[in-house]
Amino acid sequence: IQDGVQMPVQGALDGQSVPGGVPLSIRLGDAIHHGVKFLVCCSAMLNRGIRQEDLISQAELVEAPALIDNAWASDVTLSF
Repeated sequence: IQDGVQMPVQGALDGQSVPGGVPLSIRLGDAIHHGVKFLVCCSAMLNRGIRQEDLISQAELVEAPALIDNAWASDVTLSF
């Protein structure tokens, strides 16, 4: 994974793990289970040649202003 826009690409986390050996694909599944939203910037996605059909079904495509609005409205925001 080079940046966050690649995280919700189907299969991108396969074979990768965090220190301690927990596969990132399991962490992604845990995050989805707990209601984490995956907002993907359309411009960043297009610049990297990622198509909508490449993304997991839980990914939501948004424009940059929507990312900013969501960040301001959220209690906790992680960005990559």
